[in-house]
Amino acid sequence: MKEEINALKQEVKEIEQDGFALEIVKDYKRQNKRQFIIIIVLIMCWFVTGAYLVYLLNDIGTVETTTETETYDQDINDTGDIDNSTINNGGVINGTN
Repeated sequence: MKEEINALKQEVKEIEQDGFALEIVKDYKRQNKRQFIIIIVLIMCWFVTGAYLVYLLNDIGTVETTTETETYDQDINDTGDIDNSTINNGGVINGTN
C-alpha cells in the first residue's frame, strides 16, 4: 500500500511538472505571436514612411506655373462687328457718355 501511495505521489509530481512545462510553452507561444504582430506592424509603418518620403522627394522642385495666353476674337480696330461697344457707338452706351 505504501508503494502505491509513493507511486501515486510520483505521478502527481510528473503531472504537475508537465502542467508547468505546458504552461510555460503556451506563454512562450503567446509571447512569440505578440512579437510577430508587433514586428509586422513596425515593418508596415516603415514602408508607409518610405513611400511618403519618396512622394515628398518627387514633389520637391515641382513648380506649377500657368501661362495665360492672350486670345482676342477680333482686332481692336475692327469694331464694326462688336455690338454695343464704346468705340462703335462713339463713346455713347445706352444714351450716356
